[in-house]
Amino acid sequence: MKVATVIAPGELAVAEQAVPSPGLREAVLRVDRVGICGSDLHYLPVAPLGGVIGHEFVGTISEVGAHVSTLGIGDRVCSIPCISCGSCAHCLKGDPMKCLESRLHGSGEEAGMGGFAEYVLVGEAECVKLPDNLDASRAALIEPLTVGLHLVERADIALGEHLVVLGAGPIGLTVVLWARARGVEHILVSDPVAARREIALAMGATGVLDPTSTDIVEACQQHWGCLPEVVIECMGRAGRFDIATGAVARGGRVVLGGMMFEPETVDSMTPFMKGVRVEYVVQYALKHYHHTVEMLAQGRIDPSPMISAVISLAELPEMMETLNKPNDLCKVLVAPHS
Repeated sequence: MKVATVIAPGELAVAEQAVPSPGLREAVLRVDRVGICGSDLHYLPVAPLGGVIGHEFVGTISEVGAHVSTLGIGDRVCSIPCISCGSCAHCLKGDPMKCLESRLHGSGEEAGMGGFAEYVLVGEAECVKLPDNLDASRAALIEPLTVGLHLVERADIALGEHLVVLGAGPIGLTVVLWARARGVEHILVSDPVAARREIALAMGATGVLDPTSTDIVEACQQHWGCLPEVVIECMGRAGRFDIATGAVARGGRVVLGGMMFEPETVDSMTPFMKGVRVEYVVQYALKHYHHTVEMLAQGRIDPSPMISAVISLAELPEMMETLNKPNDLCKVLVAPHS
């Protein structure tokens, strides 16, 4: 099979590898689409040489291993990007990403466990079947959609409250989508890229601003006459903590969802004096996958404005270089068999 393998720090190339063989309670997935995640861009420079990354995949079951009873060849599925032990407390309550023995997709450390490939190993327990009316491109957005769903869930936004979303990348946009689906009426999105601000409006934001030219606090006062009760951070950049806690109202909530790979110095006095509740939120559970699939199948959410391009596996190395530079792209999907 063809894969995009790490050939040097920060560099991919298409190569040939053997199609993986499924073990107990595992299956092989023919990858129909795989999304490029911001974490892939951050991880690529330190990923193991010869490894295959990528974790936002959907596809069709092509082979099943021993003791697989709920999946069959030809089933279309998405999957939480890990294969867990299946028996610990986390696995039994449907939260396999917290399993201490989970083998993570996209780490590049194990053959057959990277999504930038024509085939990938999946665990039976981590798979969720897809309805016929859900096409591969929208289905490939399920993983980032579940991240946004979890952030909105933990923010616990009440009717009538105001929300600021910091960052209109794919995760920030999924936050906007879910917030609107849950009845949030006041959503202000901050992002320096004009194209992403336009997508945010298309996905339900009621206002947008460019933080390089507009002060967030002033913009909130102009839009609403108050500061937001909730700020959800999806920037993943230095300064995000201080920006979020500085913009939120007294007694408000800040949910941090952006991934930071470097230490940062923060001002702890501002949130202390404001009485702000600060929470870090990561990943998702199976319940988030099932809910997302159902909402997509019913047409109650539409993430398609996020999709900027669908490319072939051969185009992936060049696209990774493009995405590491200033650009107007949002979510880029790869079709490995095209």
